[in-house]
Amino acid sequence: MAQSSLLKRFRSEDLTFWSLLAFLAIVALTGGSSRATSWGHVITLAGATVAAAGWLAFAQPSADRRIRLGFAFLGACAALICLQLVPLPPSWWRSLPGHKAYVVAAAATDTLQVWRPVSLVPDLTWSALFTLTIPAALLIGLSRLSTRRRTKLMLPLAVLIFVSGVLGLAQVTGGPGSPLRWYGGNPDPSAVGFLANRNHQALLLACALPILAALASVPESRVNRRTAMRWGTLGVAGFIVLMLPSTGSRAGLVLGGLAILLATAIAAPVLKQRLLAMRRRSRQRFIAGVSVAFAAFVAVFVFMGRNVAFSRIASLDPMTDQRVRAFPVVSDMTGTFFPWGTGVGAFEPVFRHFEPFALLKLTFFNQAHNDIVQLVLEGGVPAALLLIVFLLWWGMATFRAWRTPPSPQAMAARAGSAVILLCLAASIVDYPLRTSLMLTIFCVAAVWMLTPVSERSGAEVID
Repeated sequence: MAQSSLLKRFRSEDLTFWSLLAFLAIVALTGGSSRATSWGHVITLAGATVAAAGWLAFAQPSADRRIRLGFAFLGACAALICLQLVPLPPSWWRSLPGHKAYVVAAAATDTLQVWRPVSLVPDLTWSALFTLTIPAALLIGLSRLSTRRRTKLMLPLAVLIFVSGVLGLAQVTGGPGSPLRWYGGNPDPSAVGFLANRNHQALLLACALPILAALASVPESRVNRRTAMRWGTLGVAGFIVLMLPSTGSRAGLVLGGLAILLATAIAAPVLKQRLLAMRRRSRQRFIAGVSVAFAAFVAVFVFMGRNVAFSRIASLDPMTDQRVRAFPVVSDMTGTFFPWGTGVGAFEPVFRHFEPFALLKLTFFNQAHNDIVQLVLEGGVPAALLLIVFLLWWGMATFRAWRTPPSPQAMAARAGSAVILLCLAASIVDYPLRTSLMLTIFCVAAVWMLTPVSERSGAEVID
């Protein structure tokens, strides 16, 4: 009877795992845009709703309850957004910071006594609330998996990012009009892969490096399988590094360098063990070969002069960069609406009210291009407090992951810590987590950090 129950549990978890992979594929194909009005966003939300309902109805929860912390944090985020949608009495609404111009406009239209929420653009705030369906569905699916199965998501995620890199290569070959650029509206010939933005594609590629390093460092009982995994991850990592400059992203080059350092730190124990096992002459040859390969790589991308990212760096003028010029305006807006914010998702319409004539051009400023500042601008002090809580948790979880003895779960936790660091660094100059795909990868990385120890005590090998 117990054996039958165990077999049923295994089959249920196996089905959940494969359905989770299908959900990740849907997010990859449709969740590359940050626009709430994107056709892909609607499909992603629909897929998340169906997936969540299916997992709640048919999948059994895992014995590991630590993922409840993820649900608690997501619930706090949802509560903040809901509070911004609660209608306030007219006298309260008029006294909110930054509302003076809107009070004048309301008085001019004789609608001053209408109850209104904190959010200046409620429909966009509602959209932001519905977007939380995606991480909520992902957490529900992951809560139905054991820590061992969650760890095994490293390989599918690495494959997904590799496919995005291959897609980007095909897009560069096809030119700006390639049908493989399914989001359209962007004449940029750079490789964007599954994403609509080259900076987001660069971050996605960079995230692969620590994941690949963790895969190569996972304890493995079979020698042949371990060797194949290490050589395979090395080959994919080489391809990823070569594809990073093809995105044309200046920030991507910096993130790529940081990702290489993080990946090296993750793989350092295995590299050290392998080097010590070599004979002295073989070790010297290996180090010399790596040095020559690195020098050749630098020469190819620096001296060929044909790379878009390096060309953009060479021609960079901070005084003409739209993000740099707009930052003082965004900073003033943050102070104007402090401490309650404009409402999550309301940046674009509100920015138009503050945008000076000097910044007007044919394109529009859709986000603040500094998601840390924009988070405080839209969510006020409550959002800032949530961010601080998350950063404190990340710091403690990172310390725990790197102090835990090597195991598949510990290596996944270290990769998750690196991925989150890369996403946070990218958010200083961009808004990657406003795309469903990057938000999904961010959530998976956080769950890896929630479970750095295997369900059995001690280190574990993949069989």
